[in-house]
Amino acid sequence: MTAALEQKFATLESAEPALFASVGKPDAIRVLLIDDDPIDGEFPTDELSKQGFAVRRFEDGASLLNARDATHDADVIVLHCDRPKISGIDLLVELHQQGINVPVVLLTGQALPSHECLAFDKGAVDVICKSRGSEVLVRRLKGVVRLPSVRTNCSPTDP
Repeated sequence: MTAALEQKFATLESAEPALFASVGKPDAIRVLLIDDDPIDGEFPTDELSKQGFAVRRFEDGASLLNARDATHDADVIVLHCDRPKISGIDLLVELHQQGINVPVVLLTGQALPSHECLAFDKGAVDVICKSRGSEVLVRRLKGVVRLPSVRTNCSPTDP
């Protein structure tokens, strides 16, 4: 075997499998979507993929926590707020406790101010009501990725 062929074989062996679905754009925003509802979870996955995002979906929070390496390449994590197994806010707290600092956006079916403030206080960068539709979701995720250090705090003691 020639040295060039050996090098090519070694490169192929060491290549890691792609974590995100290929969308044909190397600069696609990489989204980890966690939603344990098989019907609700398909909507944002399909819509974001159509808009050029690279989406990797997890069925529940435990799956994401078990695949912790997935967070290393993610640009943003989208959690569904209102799930019975583990709420998006509880998962957000767990991600931060494990040192995962990828911006997190929460999707919710009910945009109550108290829930939004709690999400922001726990470290979410945005809260989006699903009723706002996919166009709003796409624009807000693009904004989060452009400005990942933006944090909002609803604490009454803030000036």
